[in-house]
Amino acid sequence: MSLLIPSPKQKSRDDEVKKPHRVPIRLSQALIVAASKYYSAKGKSRWFDEAIADLLARSTYADADWTDRNNSDTSSFMALLSLNEKLVDAKGDTILLSPDTLHDLTSAVENITKLYPSEATRIRPAIIRAAVKQRILLNGLLWAEAFGEEE
Repeated sequence: MSLLIPSPKQKSRDDEVKKPHRVPIRLSQALIVAASKYYSAKGKSRWFDEAIADLLARSTYADADWTDRNNSDTSSFMALLSLNEKLVDAKGDTILLSPDTLHDLTSAVENITKLYPSEATRIRPAIIRAAVKQRILLNGLLWAEAFGEEE
């Protein structure tokens, strides 16, 4: 019977799945300074994780038809991404994303890449930058907090 119970030193597969994942990011110095007003050094990854999850939970993304470029929600979401944005004073960093947020981000990249295959390498960074910008515009709040809506 003792063979079926993992010892405290053994890591279960569930523990490995729940671990946050390191994700490299590049943001302009101005965006980093603006965002840093809303989080502490220890809360940076959580703030970014919440911003990405919040952006991808909005109806603009959720209701988009990712098989039709001319769908109004698809067009609206794509307008947020600024795929052609040039980073002037880019600074590299790493954030930790929860498995759920990383899964949602990966799904979003896959959905958008189906419509815009030539932009594949720019999509994930653009989603992260858009999430950060949107949260800054909401004074560091999430959509539901700013507009009193249930998620």
